[in-house]
Amino acid sequence: MQIKVKELLKNKGIYIVAFGIPWLIVVIHSVIRNGWLVGGGSILRGDSGIQYYQLCVELWNKIHSGESLFYSWNAGGGFDFFLNFAYYLVSPFTILIVAVSKRWLENTVQIVMVLKWSCIAVTMTYYFMHTKFNQMKSHKKLVALTLGCVFALSNCILNFVAYFNWNDVIILFPLLLLEIERMLEDGYWKRYYCLLTLAILCNFYTAYQVCIFLLLWFVFVMNSDVKQKVRKFAVFMTSSLLAAISGLVVIIPCVAGVANRYSAITEQDKRLYVSSIIANVWKSISKLFVFDTVYDVTDLRPNLYISVGVASILLLYLFTKIPKKEKIKTTILYFVVTGSIYIGALSYVWHGFSVPNAVYHRFLYLYVFLSCFICMQLIMHIQEVRLRSVVFVLLLGCVLIVVGFFNVQQYQEFYTYLITILLFALYQIICVLQCRKSITSSQWITVLCILIMGELIANAVYIFSAYDVTDYKDKYYIKDTEKLVDGLQLADGERVEMAHCTRNMGLMESLPSDEIFASYCNGADVYLHVSLGQCFSTSAYEFCGGSPLLNLMFNIRYGTSMSEYNFSDVEKVGQQGDVTLYKTKRLAGLGYMTSDKVLDWQGTTLGPIEAQNQFVQYATGENAIFDIIYPEVTCNDIVSTLHPNDEYLNKGFYYYEYTACAPKGQEVTTLNFTIEEDMDLYMVSNSESLQQVGVMIDGEQTYFEPEQRQMQETLHIGKVKKGQKIIIYAAHDISVGEKNSMWYQFAKFNEDNYAKAYEKLSKNVYNIEQMDSTYVKGNITAEQDGIMMTSIQAMDGFAVYVDGQQIEYKKVADTMIGVPLKKGKHVVEFRYQTPYFVQGAIGSLIGIFIFACICLYDKFRKKASNEKAGTAE
Repeated sequence: MQIKVKELLKNKGIYIVAFGIPWLIVVIHSVIRNGWLVGGGSILRGDSGIQYYQLCVELWNKIHSGESLFYSWNAGGGFDFFLNFAYYLVSPFTILIVAVSKRWLENTVQIVMVLKWSCIAVTMTYYFMHTKFNQMKSHKKLVALTLGCVFALSNCILNFVAYFNWNDVIILFPLLLLEIERMLEDGYWKRYYCLLTLAILCNFYTAYQVCIFLLLWFVFVMNSDVKQKVRKFAVFMTSSLLAAISGLVVIIPCVAGVANRYSAITEQDKRLYVSSIIANVWKSISKLFVFDTVYDVTDLRPNLYISVGVASILLLYLFTKIPKKEKIKTTILYFVVTGSIYIGALSYVWHGFSVPNAVYHRFLYLYVFLSCFICMQLIMHIQEVRLRSVVFVLLLGCVLIVVGFFNVQQYQEFYTYLITILLFALYQIICVLQCRKSITSSQWITVLCILIMGELIANAVYIFSAYDVTDYKDKYYIKDTEKLVDGLQLADGERVEMAHCTRNMGLMESLPSDEIFASYCNGADVYLHVSLGQCFSTSAYEFCGGSPLLNLMFNIRYGTSMSEYNFSDVEKVGQQGDVTLYKTKRLAGLGYMTSDKVLDWQGTTLGPIEAQNQFVQYATGENAIFDIIYPEVTCNDIVSTLHPNDEYLNKGFYYYEYTACAPKGQEVTTLNFTIEEDMDLYMVSNSESLQQVGVMIDGEQTYFEPEQRQMQETLHIGKVKKGQKIIIYAAHDISVGEKNSMWYQFAKFNEDNYAKAYEKLSKNVYNIEQMDSTYVKGNITAEQDGIMMTSIQAMDGFAVYVDGQQIEYKKVADTMIGVPLKKGKHVVEFRYQTPYFVQGAIGSLIGIFIFACICLYDKFRKKASNEKAGTAE
């Protein structure tokens, strides 16, 4: 037994160490900061905490209840779950997530995050151990382990731990590189096909980046010694194409689904991005410093840190005598990838001919790999390094450090920069000692690797503080909200909205909901929510401050909130801590009869108030339910009085533009006006820089937003009296000198007009008989020809049947399904299937079938060849 353990440690020890180092960092972080694993808190940072985890919960619920994976009603008013599953959750590791008890789900997701991180370290270590380019005769294992950890502990990968849907492909990436070497050596391609197919299935987006790099790498690896170049290139291209065909089950539906996503990126934005230098080279230098912060959202500065040691070697590489052809090819490839960080056109290609949303430089792991590869090349040629080269690099490095320091955008404690300087000097000292033969090459490699490993681990422990986040249930008022909605009974088609929670709260609670945050949500519905005055951002929207009409349109039965300002036409039915549960008084169900003129409703082209008025007029023929009001408003920032734009004011909007005068987080604007008559008051506010809004009536604060919100919302201020003084104050997330714009709209609600409209809308409603995740069946009586308006999204995957016959449904405001019906009683059915899933599945089966046939053919041919050889003998 002892011998077996020794053999295991001897042969696999570096992989065990590589696997354990990320866990060691997590444990150290957990002990020091009392964070997740042995302490409290969570590492579900960013999207992993507000999107990925909720999708995991929904998947767990679907698997254990036997529901379809194609569609879910629990977010966005209904959304294509398969597209999000294909982008986020297709992974061998997902088996762990769905296999555990639900109470262990949160911990399991976090364990999977670290498991993937550990596997990245293992496979990259494996690559540097087995690549033909590593021709070291000593210290091979130490160098391979060090370079594998440089890759896994770089700030790029540390940031990617949170975006764990990409990491399966990054795990497979080093293995694919090795398979290319094998393909060029003996023509064997089947393992390459299997790995690439798995990568595409796990995340086709990241696999696309890898495929581009693999093509470049194939050309790089193919040298004059390779025989039958054309044939092997054909094998490479054919096997890659076959893998792509085998992955069509995710590629075709997801690519088609992109066309229906909401995007704030205009064609002009794309042209500007492609034609620009998107990141500042000089400002990027400081991103190579140890203990630098990790950026991941709305910041174009790349996470370049790969250890000061490796960065020093990259400089030294340029001035070291290395075989010319090898050096030229490596340098060209390195500058193509690194240049893509700064050149918009190249970045655009790497990101699938699109402008990335928020998380920039998603291909940065390729830069990290090439940096490690160059480091390996220099270590192998350390004997060729000359003292003058080291001295020159020392001087150049000092200049770059100074330039980087003076281009830091947000300074940290000075010791962080001092450590970078000392480390750089230390690495140069050992290079000088090696050049002067004061230490041997073997000693230089050992010291270098130990220093780099120590630096990387220290930096990773420090950077991992970005993952030291509060448990998601301790934020967003989730615990109180969960208690309120636990056991809530909804009729089929009804929804519940949980304001100020995570936007995917419906997924967590398995309750139908209108709000959503997901990459694949219906863009038309985002536009509609924007037009109707609701909170929104790219790939997200939230029902907040709805009028009675919006409650009816989106069939919102219950709502939870910190304030009644976020809902209307409701009664209070529960309280838990600071969170209140409200129940809507008047709804008309999932579908109801309207005039066919509703098809002319311009819901996405009008302002929030006018859009609702027009809907009432077109759907029912009744008068407007809102009157836009124009109070005498005084608007101030911290130093001056602002004046509204006259052109916008004529359209009903108080629109302001100004330049911030206060430091970041301290910019505040106020609006003051006096109520001129008794009314039920609504307000819509909009600004990309708005953080929080508060309302004061006669000097008393009646509303303050508990969480930073997204761009826009409607507030139901409620019934106010003539002469009352209203103050609206808003905090803005901008700094001195930045431009800002904002607009407000005020309206009074006409209950009499709405009551008449509601009477007509609720007269003939859709009675649901059966409803599951992909199927709805019910009946409705139409007193006259018209449109059955629904809150079901008009997505391409829906098919509508009336009395057993499939019909072509209509789109209301390009968003909701409208079913044309003749007078009489009808049975109406809705069926959903992800668009192009069948075609993609057939394509994948064809690809797998072709591969299986080739394998069988090769097996029988080999068997026949062996039998023939045996007969000959």
